[in-house]
Amino acid sequence: MKRSSFMAVAAALVLQPIQANATQADGKSELANMNTLYEYAWSLDYPQQATYDNILEKTESGAAQAVNMLPSAALGYQIKDYDGDDQMELLVVRSDTTQESNQSQLIFQIYEASEGNIVLASEITADMPSFVTGVGKIRVYSRNMGDKIVIGCDQYEEGFLWDGLTLKTSYYDYNGSVLNYNSGTNVMGSIIESDYMKQQFGMIGLNENQIAQIGGDKTVYDCVAGTELITETKVNSDSNIYISWVSSALQGDMQAVGTVTITCYSWFPGTKPTIAQKLGTISISPNSQTGQDSIQDPVQ
Repeated sequence: MKRSSFMAVAAALVLQPIQANATQADGKSELANMNTLYEYAWSLDYPQQATYDNILEKTESGAAQAVNMLPSAALGYQIKDYDGDDQMELLVVRSDTTQESNQSQLIFQIYEASEGNIVLASEITADMPSFVTGVGKIRVYSRNMGDKIVIGCDQYEEGFLWDGLTLKTSYYDYNGSVLNYNSGTNVMGSIIESDYMKQQFGMIGLNENQIAQIGGDKTVYDCVAGTELITETKVNSDSNIYISWVSSALQGDMQAVGTVTITCYSWFPGTKPTIAQKLGTISISPNSQTGQDSIQDPVQ
């Protein structure tokens, strides 16, 4: 064997274990980062239990406005490679009260981990409330859209303080440094024409068959493939209570007209945080005669 050939073989033999060790080190680093992301997600404050009163207040003008009863807290989380860099990121979905409106808004946060340290990489306030004031739901989920993962949020609301229906969807994506608004649509009205629905939801890539499914209890989340639900806030209100109260209420009077139920679909190990996730909820009566909430045990 020539000397040059021998040296090439020897170098290859030495290089193989070095490459293997490097791969093992990378794997351990990735696992450590994943552990960091999960541990941080599990350490967050989640809402106490899962159901809150949907309360309205009579304003100076005589109108009824929703009172923010949801706590500022994490509603759910998800860990995925949102920017396509082969590294996992943590998405935290929060409900927080904005100073501008004093109403709860959805806030999305992306965290990245490196060498056991976690950093808030980006944060954005979504153009979506944390809960509706009438009857309906807010959903937050992820879905595959082309070559990227987007964060979707749907609003379905039957008018309670007004006559009509609201169907809204917004998408956000993470480019490796910043969370951005990707696309969205918003349809409102007492009567929503089929052609208008096709036009508006076609803007976010839905076909006619998918668009035809939207309505009733279904949002965009139900009509497209590759979706993973993170959290859902569902509101049930009683129009009879509302009508009785609004006709007699004075300025500043407040009335619980229904309930807001938060459900978290994120995964937690062993003993779960205080939020009732997937397992059931408590029910708080909006008609308490004693002034005390009537609370039922969680349904397992």
